[in-house]
Amino acid sequence: MAEHVCPLCQNNLTTKFDTVTDVETRHVFSVLHCSNCDLGITAPVPDNLDKYYSQAYHGGRHGFTTRLCDSRRLGIVHALSSSERSKTLLDYGCGEGTFLHAASRAGWNIYGVEKFPERAREIVPNVCTTLDEAEFDGPYDCITLWHSLEHLVDLVPSIRKLSSLLSCEGVLVVAVPNASGYAARWFGHDWLHLDVPRHLHHFSTRSLVRLLTPHGFRVQRLRCSEFEYDLMGWAQSWLTRCGDSNRSFFKLMSGRPTGFSKYKNALMIAAGMIACLVGAIPVFIFGRLGLGDTIIIAARKISVQETHGDAMETPDV
Repeated sequence: MAEHVCPLCQNNLTTKFDTVTDVETRHVFSVLHCSNCDLGITAPVPDNLDKYYSQAYHGGRHGFTTRLCDSRRLGIVHALSSSERSKTLLDYGCGEGTFLHAASRAGWNIYGVEKFPERAREIVPNVCTTLDEAEFDGPYDCITLWHSLEHLVDLVPSIRKLSSLLSCEGVLVVAVPNASGYAARWFGHDWLHLDVPRHLHHFSTRSLVRLLTPHGFRVQRLRCSEFEYDLMGWAQSWLTRCGDSNRSFFKLMSGRPTGFSKYKNALMIAAGMIACLVGAIPVFIFGRLGLGDTIIIAARKISVQETHGDAMETPDV
């Protein structure tokens, strides 16, 4: 029964979605939900998660929007840091390493952690495979997790470890899919970013803050949109509801094979572009309202002195 207990508050979980199918393997999973802290959990957790990550998964995830995405994320990091001295940055789950490359060009001393590091090592140095290895180059002034936290099996121990790797008053930046956003509510089990079983945890703002605050973090900034990421989620979720269980548009935009003919691929691109045009305005509006597909939280590691006051209370975000 351990898998049916919330790892954050030990509350009993209920079933939110009984059957969610992995598009690659056709294996079926459930998504459970904690009514107390609003965390979602994928169940069961496979014994071997590696088989759910194809080689294509680790490259081209942002397709032609990579530069835009990296530039926006680097802007978030710069807004949270001063330029008084050289700073170290650790990107946990660095993927193919494009964000690290951009950070390096902007003057950061960069380090990465990636379970499958081959692609990242082609363009950036200092990429290891575990947090334990990354400890030797810490502490870090900034640690980023761009859509990697939801993939972690050991959620609470990982946050505890990340806190120990941050320098005093260092900043943790976390981006995750917003399971309480408008698209997630509207599309339900067809929502692109459920992505079971690779996404093992499904966060709202409330559950993400609940995860961070007991481990020495105070939330400083909150953003609820990455426009192109949210728009892709809207478009593909709409197409999935219309019958595209292969998620073809998403695969085509991220450079992955669909197994279809060129003619059918062209049709799927056209359908996806129509979905993007229809969805652009609501995606923008819901992002501004805090109901977008993405939560980005910046949390500062608080000092020892602050822990004796009210710093451990959940902030109003």
